[in-house]
Amino acid sequence: MAAQAVLLPLLAGHFHRTTPAAIVLNLLAVPLSSVVLLAGLAVLVAAQVAPSLAPWLGDLAWIAAHALRRSSDLAGLAAGLDLRVPALSLLALAAWAAGLARLRQGRRALGLALLVTAQVLPVFEPDPPGDGRLCLSVLDVGQGDALVVRSPRGEPTWSTRADLPAAASTPASGSWARSSGRGACGGSRRSW
Repeated sequence: MAAQAVLLPLLAGHFHRTTPAAIVLNLLAVPLSSVVLLAGLAVLVAAQVAPSLAPWLGDLAWIAAHALRRSSDLAGLAAGLDLRVPALSLLALAAWAAGLARLRQGRRALGLALLVTAQVLPVFEPDPPGDGRLCLSVLDVGQGDALVVRSPRGEPTWSTRADLPAAASTPASGSWARSSGRGACGGSRRSW
């Protein structure tokens, strides 16, 4: 729980995600990954020492690996277990830092209130004004990508490759759009 609270701004800023389910799912994933590694090592040893045992150990490694992969699917079973969130603003970051400091001082109620405030603040922040240019931000994160298009009036929309064409014009909140880069059309954006 403490690690999740400390990593919150990094997860929100870089992955635009917070996963409360990760706290519980890691209790399942860590032992399963140990079983996968140990069973895989046992397959290698058994193949040399007792070849008839190797297929059985291989099956055990496969079952554990399959369970490990499927354990991440549990996060999608209920709303709120895997949340998409905007990057935190400076005000929200200040509330987050103050909340952690108050928790460290033993002032739990105030600390938790400040941490919750850090998550709620981006919802109420206004969209940045438009600068008269159409901006396209291409966010490439390795296994996926997203497009954030800001109209000349400053209205952001976003889509992901998996969402196209259905979400090609999904409205994005201002804090999502603000978190995607610097300046009017900085970073990997192109302006027309």
